[in-house]
Amino acid sequence: MIFDRRALGDSEMFELRRVGFHEAGHATIAAHFGVTGTVRLQPISAGYADSSFRFTGSFLADAELPDQHAQRLYGLAGIAAESIDGLWHSVAPVLIETLLSPPDASLSKGFAKREVIEVIGLLRWLWAEVELRATQATQPWLNGPMLTLSSVPVAAQPQEC
Repeated sequence: MIFDRRALGDSEMFELRRVGFHEAGHATIAAHFGVTGTVRLQPISAGYADSSFRFTGSFLADAELPDQHAQRLYGLAGIAAESIDGLWHSVAPVLIETLLSPPDASLSKGFAKREVIEVIGLLRWLWAEVELRATQATQPWLNGPMLTLSSVPVAAQPQEC
């Protein structure tokens, strides 16, 4: 284990925000379909030359989503939330397929472009909830806790959604 008590730098704050909004997108769409769960963010280390932290996240659902349509929207929700937060959601329908992580692509397999538009619309409508969930997930890291890093390389880390 590596322990570090320093404050996060700008690139680390960007990474934390990106992962927080990604997981909050998943959590918000799951909640829209009646599924609750927990967003978890954690730093990872792989011996980066600049000694910066990278973050990974997950949404641990308490139940299954009701159907395949809900599952596809849930799979698309992470990158869609990132796109809305980054103000590039207008290009998301064109780029989203190439931006999906392998776990999210697996969840949203067979999605239609209209589902991209649907999930972006839902997230924009529920944006206050997405922001609240992202803030709740990232806040512990912004309050200056001691960061505990796993010595496991990034490639060996579990895949996030």
